[in-house]
Amino acid sequence: MKKLILVTAGLAFSLTNIKAQTPVYDSVEMGAQYANDIYYSLENGAVGTEVGDNWHLGFGMLPQGGPSSSVNVMANHVHGKVEVFSLGLPASTHFTTLTAADTIGKLTNNLYNSTFDWLWGAFNQTRVQSSPFDYGWGMYSLSTHNVEGDSLFIVNVGTETYKMTVKKYVSNPVDSIAYTFRIAKWDNTNDQEITIYRKDGYTNKAFAYYDIVNQAEVNREPDFGTWDLLFTRYIDSASMGPSGPQVPYGVMGVLIAPEVEIAKSIDLDPLTADPNTASYSDTLNTIGYKWKSFNGTGYSLDSNASYFIKTASSNPKLFQIHFTKFEGSSTGKTVFWVKDFGSLGFNNVTASEAQLVIAPNPAGSFAQLVIDAKNAKNNTNITITDLSGRTVSHFTVNLNQGLNAFNLNLESFSNGTYFVNLANADWRTTEKLIIQK
Repeated sequence: MKKLILVTAGLAFSLTNIKAQTPVYDSVEMGAQYANDIYYSLENGAVGTEVGDNWHLGFGMLPQGGPSSSVNVMANHVHGKVEVFSLGLPASTHFTTLTAADTIGKLTNNLYNSTFDWLWGAFNQTRVQSSPFDYGWGMYSLSTHNVEGDSLFIVNVGTETYKMTVKKYVSNPVDSIAYTFRIAKWDNTNDQEITIYRKDGYTNKAFAYYDIVNQAEVNREPDFGTWDLLFTRYIDSASMGPSGPQVPYGVMGVLIAPEVEIAKSIDLDPLTADPNTASYSDTLNTIGYKWKSFNGTGYSLDSNASYFIKTASSNPKLFQIHFTKFEGSSTGKTVFWVKDFGSLGFNNVTASEAQLVIAPNPAGSFAQLVIDAKNAKNNTNITITDLSGRTVSHFTVNLNQGLNAFNLNLESFSNGTYFVNLANADWRTTEKLIIQK
């Protein structure tokens, strides 16, 4: 959906001739009841520890033009005890006059952050997925190139009820990126309009955070590219009993950082697992919480599960992590080992070589590839693969210098996530395609 605004250049990587070092054991300790969030670098260990409940709202700060940039507004559901509900009403006419009658039947569908990527937070979940301009809380304006909103939300923080609307996201220039939102208590007290600017301490951050109760910005995140994993509490889908339904549930798990790529090993022995057999993606909760399970007295771990991780730093490396012990909520301690496979070989496609846009994205039965090529190039391969790495479509095109457009017929494709890979003798790039019919 964001691809009409954002232009993304991808990285293709090769796992040839890599050699792993001896596993190095490490641990993190979140504290009783998992009170702290731990930001972890696979190369340097823990790089940040923050109290988990010191924020309620998070605003995406990565500049437009990267694979993880979006107009994401998320909520701290578990640590911060935040609930988000959409009222389907314009804030311009109902913000100060809202009554209990206006909320009848509208406070049962709690909106949650995506568990698949960082692009869509709780406030984005009302978006019409067939519209490339809809971000849920607001719409992209073709005239201003900003996202402008008038959607009214109820935000519960513990036992306190707030009204909130995200009014605007300013997308450019980079030093002017900012979000403006209005928030007030139910009785219209503490009515404030707040603007959070990227330049005010968040230039190298993926997110800026806000504490609703204390009415304060919170700069809590290590610099982007310095951490790979986040040990935290979040909402995921969990089974209620052996054959019970999947429901949203607060869990302790491990999430990957934006632009990190990860694959779960398919080998039975983590110590001899081969990264060349793995299928990589940027799915946020690939590790998640299911590597452990409560056995009645303690926690059992999946002895076969390990994960290969490509970092998002300027010098990307490949690592493997395997969990060996989990102590539960008494200490929040997790023990694991890490293997370092060293630097990866990259063929980096910069914006000066080629830019790829897929629109609409998510797509239905049809989508269009728009490629802006610096130079004409014959015999460029376009390959579409699914999450398992299976090729579902392949064809060859000739690129002219400048803009090139190609139609994709997706009628035979099932709903899901795919990767569109462009490659020729000089460069390659990959973009994610989501199909939702």
